[in-house]
Amino acid sequence: MLSHARVNCCASVSLFEVMSSGMHVGYSFDVVYTSWLSRAIETAWLVLAEIDCLWTPIHKSWRLNERMYGALTGLSKKKTRAQYGDVQFKLWRRSYNTKPPPVRAPPLAGALTCISYTADGRPC
Repeated sequence: MLSHARVNCCASVSLFEVMSSGMHVGYSFDVVYTSWLSRAIETAWLVLAEIDCLWTPIHKSWRLNERMYGALTGLSKKKTRAQYGDVQFKLWRRSYNTKPPPVRAPPLAGALTCISYTADGRPC
């Protein structure tokens, strides 16, 4: 048995393989950490249901969401490669250290967001 284990349910690529192979037998979790993406939450539910641990608390955080692509969000790979070049395109796609171009916010956007948040994302 695993105790105090942390499971990051951000990918469900091999979920079917794990469940059908019996590799999950004997596992138990005290807490689950996942992103706010629907598929990640659903994966956590499926895993917990399969190991009969539906009582396990699930903590969701936007910090576990997929990478933010900034101004590249919504652009196709083809358009991005044509606009910025193949070298820069590959750098953004394959690097963890190179940030994409920032999203340009309207001038009043900062003035409209005056709510403070705690470290776990709750309003103060």
